[in-house]
Amino acid sequence: MDYEFEQSPLSKGILVGLFAGIVATCLCLLFDIVYRMITGFAMSELINVSSIIFITNLLLLVLGLIYFALKRAFTYGGLVCIVGFILLGAFTIYKAEFVERSTNPGQSAAFTGLLIGLLIIIGLCSFLLLPLLYTNKWFNKHVV
Repeated sequence: MDYEFEQSPLSKGILVGLFAGIVATCLCLLFDIVYRMITGFAMSELINVSSIIFITNLLLLVLGLIYFALKRAFTYGGLVCIVGFILLGAFTIYKAEFVERSTNPGQSAAFTGLLIGLLIIIGLCSFLLLPLLYTNKWFNKHVV
């Protein structure tokens, strides 16, 4: 069926956030598998498949709503949001460098590497995919 109506900006923010969350989740899961195979890192209490799926999707859904709200509130809300996401991503990556998960230095370094890699993927999806997909006419017509 072909519907001839325009999505509201709020629904676009939600759906773009969910789509970016799905893309980020797939990339994070792929990175997790490859990283664990290369490093042999096996600790999985905090970062596992279910936590990656739920946290990544929920986080990007919230970021999609934030993008919608800032774009609606300010004239240059999209730019403000991109700069804010970049700063937030840089801050979380900086703080993740100091996480010590284990008394074993090798395990702690491997956990930090995995966490930073996941944060980089989520950060790239937030400040690249959200604005790109929110304003893309083809994506809004055929996907959203």
